[in-house]
Amino acid sequence: MRQPVIFDLFHTLVHGADGARDRVVGEMARVVGVDPAATLDVLDALRADGHPLALVSNATSDTAEAWPDGPLARRFDVAVFSCEVGLAKPDPAIYRAAADRLGADPAGCVFVGDGADGELAGAADAYPNPVAGARP
Repeated sequence: MRQPVIFDLFHTLVHGADGARDRVVGEMARVVGVDPAATLDVLDALRADGHPLALVSNATSDTAEAWPDGPLARRFDVAVFSCEVGLAKPDPAIYRAAADRLGADPAGCVFVGDGADGELAGAADAYPNPVAGARP
């Protein structure tokens, strides 16, 4: 199995659900230097290379319900939403849940996220591998 990669996607889970929200998220992305098109390219390249991909998100139930119909869902093998599992980042248990759902050993997983909400420390507690504090 290729190395599993666990992502947080900087509030980009459901585009088009709310026009005002999309504008705010777009502005936030520009401020911190996130290129949504590049994010999709990275996800597609990782999938093409055979890496299992998971999403870990402190999302609301509205986002979790809309997820399957969104353009990102097909790019991930599993999605773990805090509202569904009763855990939230930075609790290491939510990251371990993603590894479990992938059928992967947490020791072989890498987390990619922006570092908000202490997520990098939580991921480092769950995955002994180095944690990438980068935006995909």
